[in-house]
Amino acid sequence: MDNKELKFDKIYETFSPGLRSYLSRMAPSLDTDDLLQEVFEKINRELKNFKKQSSIKTWIYKIATHTAYDRFRSLSSKKYVYLKDTVPVETHGPDNGELCEKYVEPIDSQMIRKQMSSCVLDIVERLDDPYKSVLILKDLENFKNREIAHILQISLENVKMRLHRAREKLKKELELNCDFSHDKRNVFVCLPKQN
Repeated sequence: MDNKELKFDKIYETFSPGLRSYLSRMAPSLDTDDLLQEVFEKINRELKNFKKQSSIKTWIYKIATHTAYDRFRSLSSKKYVYLKDTVPVETHGPDNGELCEKYVEPIDSQMIRKQMSSCVLDIVERLDDPYKSVLILKDLENFKNREIAHILQISLENVKMRLHRAREKLKKELELNCDFSHDKRNVFVCLPKQN
């Protein structure tokens, strides 16, 4: 195995789970496994050209974001949309493991958090792409604004503006589509509104 293969294996092992989650949020109507495979094919091809002008994570997410956008453009030009069953996405950041090992949340609290997360993620997935992508990169993937500007190839000011608008749109959509309350233990709960 040469040095490039070793680096690619390490990149795949490190970033595959997070990218799978990211792509399933960014493009819930696309086949995540196919998209992930395409992203890693591009990463493998372009690894020799990585110039370290950004972090490897930022570079990888830039490739993933643009691959998803390219796939959407390709599908829209064919007037064909492939819908798959949506599966609730677990949201675990790469640094959360150490914090979570010290505290085990009770099952009923876990269920409430899962319902609340699912409700919010459903709304996020319905936002228009410019807003959805910036919100996911910032609030779910924890990228800094400069990294988001690099990934999306837009100015830092544009990132801030889109993020502000995305949060406003998310707030409005949550107010329209979700019921907020406190349960018997005074835990904040968010559930989809009943039609």
